[in-house]
Amino acid sequence: MWVEYYIDGESTPSIAFQPSMMCGLGFPTQIAKDFEYSAGGLCGKMAPVGGWSNTFPIPFYKSAVVTVRADPSDGAGCYGGYVSVRGTPRLPLVLPHSGLPLPTGSRLTLQ
Repeated sequence: MWVEYYIDGESTPSIAFQPSMMCGLGFPTQIAKDFEYSAGGLCGKMAPVGGWSNTFPIPFYKSAVVTVRADPSDGAGCYGGYVSVRGTPRLPLVLPHSGLPLPTGSRLTLQ
């Protein structure tokens, strides 16, 4: 599965990731199904199937479009699931856990 963020009208996503890789777990197929994982409170895995979560703040000014798609390696078919995305306009832009303010116009880009 891939999660992609299109921020403020972008035509290509500035942020795209697989949930396990976003949390620093590079080989999710190598762990037990009932394994729970936490990467310091900002993301983790809390269910036997899927259950990935993240609370990384993503700054945006006008809009954020989030898409989820299957990875080509998953094969053809229809996959079920759910995603909960929450957004709040006009929040102050600060670095998580530090409170360090970011300049107006700052963008988050996944490297």
